[in-house]
Amino acid sequence: NERTRIFSFKLNPRPAAVQSITKTNGDLVVYEANGMLNINASSLPNDDNTVINLFDINGKQLTSEWVKPQSGKIENKISIANLAAGTYLVRIGNVKYQLVKKAIIN
Repeated sequence: NERTRIFSFKLNPRPAAVQSITKTNGDLVVYEANGMLNINASSLPNDDNTVINLFDINGKQLTSEWVKPQSGKIENKISIANLAAGTYLVRIGNVKYQLVKKAIIN
């Protein structure tokens, strides 16, 4: 004798845990040179502390570093000496914005 249970619930149209993210026209340029991944960002919407993350193509976080933009700009480098050739993702952002760029390491 199997019984079926029916559940009813209502979703809140505005989840309380999600903050709004500012759209930004910021520019993010990522390129490989001399065993380093160069990360240059400009036109950032604020100079709040910002995290730079490097992910592999499967979404595994490989590095994480907090930096403070100066006049809406970031210039940073990540060593890629121990990384295999392939596709990676660089993400920069904070609670108010984020930018993501694909990086191909040869």
